[in-house]
Amino acid sequence: MLILATASATAAESLTSTLEAPRTVEVDGLIGQRGLIGGVDVAVHDVGVGRAAAAFALSRLLRRPPEAVLLLSVGPALPGSGLAEGDLAVASAETYADLGVEGRDGLRDLASLGVRLAPGAPGQTFLADPRLTDALTDAATRTGPFLTAETLATDEDTATVRTARWGPALAETREGAAVAHACLLESVPFAHLRAIVGPFGQPPVDRAMPARALETTASAAPGIATALAHPFS
Repeated sequence: MLILATASATAAESLTSTLEAPRTVEVDGLIGQRGLIGGVDVAVHDVGVGRAAAAFALSRLLRRPPEAVLLLSVGPALPGSGLAEGDLAVASAETYADLGVEGRDGLRDLASLGVRLAPGAPGQTFLADPRLTDALTDAATRTGPFLTAETLATDEDTATVRTARWGPALAETREGAAVAHACLLESVPFAHLRAIVGPFGQPPVDRAMPARALETTASAAPGIATALAHPFS
C-alpha cells in the first residue's frame, strides 16, 4: 500500500475523487480514504500544515509501514527555477532551510555545529528515493531540490538568500523535509510531487490538485509498485 499525503484538505479531496472503490480508513485516530489508483492500493491522508503537524501524522501513519509515501503539494515555484504555472516538479532532495543558528553572518546549519539529524542524512538534507522519482518523472517534469521552511519566501530577495545558502532549488514547502525525515527514520521510501500553481509571492491558498498532477500520480503508481517489488533494481 502507498500513502498519498497532502497538507491540504482540498488537495486530499481531489485525490480521493480519483480513487476506485474508496472507503474510509482510520489509523490511530487519523481519518483517510483508501482505494485503488492506477490499479494500486493507496491511502490518501491530509497530514496538516507545517513540520510539527506532518511529523505528528507520519509518526502514526508509519506505525504500520506502507510500501512508500508520496507527498503531493500545490504551490508556486521559486524564482530562477525555470518552472511556470501548469508545470510539475519532483523533489530529488528535501532540506530544512531555516534550521540552525542565526547570527550577523547569517544561518549556520546543524552540520557546521557538529549536529547530525539522522543516520544516512547528509546534514539536514533528505534524499528522495530514486525509484519513485524515476517513476514520477517524464519529459515534461523537472526534478531538483526542494527547500522546507516554516515561513515561505514571498519576495525575491528572501528567496535569493535561501538559494544562495543552499544552492538552486525548484520550490519551497512547509512539510517536505519533515515527511522525508520521518520516512528515513522508519526506512520507508519517499518522494514529493509539486504541481506549480500561481505566481511566486502569492500567499498560499488551499487548492485542489490539478488534473495533470492527478494523471501523473495515477500513471506512475504501477511503476512505483513494480520498482518497490524489486528493491535492488
